[in-house]
Amino acid sequence: MYIGQYVRRMHFLKALKRIEAKVPFPKRILDAGCGGGQYTYEVARRFSHSRIKGIDFNVSVASNRWPALHNLEF
Repeated sequence: MYIGQYVRRMHFLKALKRIEAKVPFPKRILDAGCGGGQYTYEVARRFSHSRIKGIDFNVSVASNRWPALHNLEF
């Protein structure tokens, strides 16, 4: 992992904790512009009780990249 990726991931996880503190049990989460789906997948793992949907122009990249989760849809 490059330093830029590491820093980006640390900021993402910090923001995710803040969101989780304010909305601990969201029913649905939409990631518009999910790209490769890395962060969408992380959100789905963290919020296993929520329905997660990731959308992007080329969503087939993300849908074929990550293992299936019951609550994640690209």
